[in-house]
Amino acid sequence: MGLVYDGLDPNLDRRVAIKTILTRKLDAEAARMITVRFEREVRAVARLNHRNIVQVYDFGTEGDLAYIVMEHIQGKELKDYFDANERFNLNTAFRLMIELLDALDFAHAAGIVHRDIKPGNVMVDAGGHAKLTDFGVARLAEPSNPA
Repeated sequence: MGLVYDGLDPNLDRRVAIKTILTRKLDAEAARMITVRFEREVRAVARLNHRNIVQVYDFGTEGDLAYIVMEHIQGKELKDYFDANERFNLNTAFRLMIELLDALDFAHAAGIVHRDIKPGNVMVDAGGHAKLTDFGVARLAEPSNPA
């Protein structure tokens, strides 16, 4: 849908990823929907602080460019592993699944339903751990209160 750039947050001196989309090539309604989706993603992830969920730091628009600033993950999408026909051993596959399920459980307890789980929305970091990304179509509800 857009481009993701490698960036640097000069205020905190940290590497970030900047997800962007140019809205000028879109009609007014599509541009508005993209901006709403970016805002939804930021608001959803801002509620979450979990080791297996990519952190979002900021969002905004600058002219005809909408952007989200997020945690930089050194690694690649799970989809890339599948596309290259790379296989995980059974222990790694189970660990990745447990990490994703833990992230989803945490999000659900905070009242957030991701609604777009797919290999392209899961990063595998340099340490081999799962990071859930792209909460752009998430549904926000009231957090559950554990008994």
